[in-house]
Amino acid sequence: MTDLQKLSWVCSGNQEAIQFCAMLWDMVATYDDIIDKDNAEHSDLHVHNMMHSALFGLPYNKFYIANFALLNPLMMNSIANWRIANEMERQAKENKDVDMLTSLPISFIIRSSYVDILRMVAFITGGDAHSIQAGIELRRYVHAEGLDSYLSEQQGDK
Repeated sequence: MTDLQKLSWVCSGNQEAIQFCAMLWDMVATYDDIIDKDNAEHSDLHVHNMMHSALFGLPYNKFYIANFALLNPLMMNSIANWRIANEMERQAKENKDVDMLTSLPISFIIRSSYVDILRMVAFITGGDAHSIQAGIELRRYVHAEGLDSYLSEQQGDK
């Protein structure tokens, strides 16, 4: 199944929901790359398009407008958790008093709290049972690298 097919399944084929998730995914990935100073090159056009989506695409997306009260708090929480995870990673690397094996497994999970937004989209478009199955599949997908690989990367073994 391609990523687009998986997204369509999560959104129960709802085109406005798919557009919402696609815009959000691009914003999250770009934001992460910029803050983490990853090697990913984002053209000026890509950054302009991402900002256009943030300022005009999302606010005018019919699915987002209709479900703002459910989605927006999850978006705020996801950003906060991502920032918390980044800070926990930094502290674990810089402060020998911080137990990496305690902090990093927590950051491994909370850094991907955006999955909760997608799970809520699945709930809105397909109901509770669908959202639970989608949540399982999404968590497996975003954590496919595995905790051991993540820990190794954070400890500088890679």
